[in-house]
Amino acid sequence: MIMAWGVALVAIGPGLLTCAPTAHGSPGLGHPSQLYETITAGFSGTALLAERMGKGADAAVAVDTTIPILLQRLRALDGVPLPPLYVSAPALSTITPIAFGASAGQIVVGVEIQTRTRYTNSADGGIGMALGLGDPARLGLDLGVAVLDLLPNRSGRDGPAQRGSFNLKVHHTFPAGAAVAAGAENVLRWGGSDVPASIYVVASARSPAVHGDSISGRFYGSVGVGTGRFQSEQAVIRDRHTVGVFGSLALSVVKSSRLFAEWTGEDLGLGASVVPARDVPAVISVGLMDVTGNAGDGARWIFSLTYSFGVHLPGNSR
Repeated sequence: MIMAWGVALVAIGPGLLTCAPTAHGSPGLGHPSQLYETITAGFSGTALLAERMGKGADAAVAVDTTIPILLQRLRALDGVPLPPLYVSAPALSTITPIAFGASAGQIVVGVEIQTRTRYTNSADGGIGMALGLGDPARLGLDLGVAVLDLLPNRSGRDGPAQRGSFNLKVHHTFPAGAAVAAGAENVLRWGGSDVPASIYVVASARSPAVHGDSISGRFYGSVGVGTGRFQSEQAVIRDRHTVGVFGSLALSVVKSSRLFAEWTGEDLGLGASVVPARDVPAVISVGLMDVTGNAGDGARWIFSLTYSFGVHLPGNSR
């Protein structure tokens, strides 16, 4: 059972809701770029006001010149229809890693179900949680734990919480909407595993906006190399300890949904992801794995549900 988590969250600081950049690189509230620039353009005067507070007459001048400009811009927006605002973003893949990661205090929990595992007729599932630390614009760290069995399988030899492992990812996001990451999966295991520990590096990037909307029509690509589960199935079976190539390509159809294809290092997967409610940070994804028959014994379905939220961590100023 393999679990991989993607994160696109809203960070919550003390008394402040912060719009953390999501995987598509736009503010979490999802305004069209032109409208967002219109709203924020008037706040340069507010910075001037803050600098001059407490400096006698200068502060009064700042108020007189800043507030009317800001009010004029706000009145100009009266009656302008706003698009739906989403607090989360659809996934970019089912089980292959992406380079985008979480900010400090961002948490995602999820459950995943397979209709059957490879070379069996038994369904299985897992649950997991990941915590973000650090600042992705500098250096972020995601720590995760996965319980690899929810249902008995393999003739009843496995059961709930009898197997599990820890994962970690170090990542950096660039201002232009690209990111790089290195990670380790399936380490510090308990109860054994049918996949070896895996180490990988991956790079991700998004395309420029196609429409005025900064999300719909965007492509997102990721490519990486890794050991363990990213090798070909034959290499794993023969214990060759080689390196495999993986990657994914996703398309945002609308703000709330994405379609994607991914090469796991073993076989092809096709999937879709949707945010069912704009004000609830939950994501539903479905993937059809082992499509070509290059690995496994036939195609199989994977379904997942994730929910994200934010907590304030000591030392986190956001």
